[in-house]
Amino acid sequence: QAEVIQWDQLQLEGGPTPRNGHSLTALPGCIVLFGGIARESGSRNDVHVLDTSCTVTECSGVLHSFLVVAGAWSWKKVTVSGTPPSERSNHTATAINDKEILFFGGQVCKTTLQLYG
Repeated sequence: QAEVIQWDQLQLEGGPTPRNGHSLTALPGCIVLFGGIARESGSRNDVHVLDTSCTVTECSGVLHSFLVVAGAWSWKKVTVSGTPPSERSNHTATAINDKEILFFGGQVCKTTLQLYG
């Protein structure tokens, strides 16, 4: 018999503007959003971090069965030092370790491909 799971929509304040073509990359304790296209402002190169630090409230003793309280999750817009990638959408983003994300390609206004890490 298949395991039954349930969707819940989280109500989080201060998140990024609605967009498509962005990337989300999971790192320990957070999810990083980069770029995409926002309806009112076009292509973006901003960075937002969703803090996913959570509390395990129940554990059945089975590794994959626990209840997580996600009430502490919160968005924050961050400023990143260095020269950021240009505004882009439909790119890839891959975590290469616990602190670094590699971004590649996507739709940009330039004709050259760029690699950032």
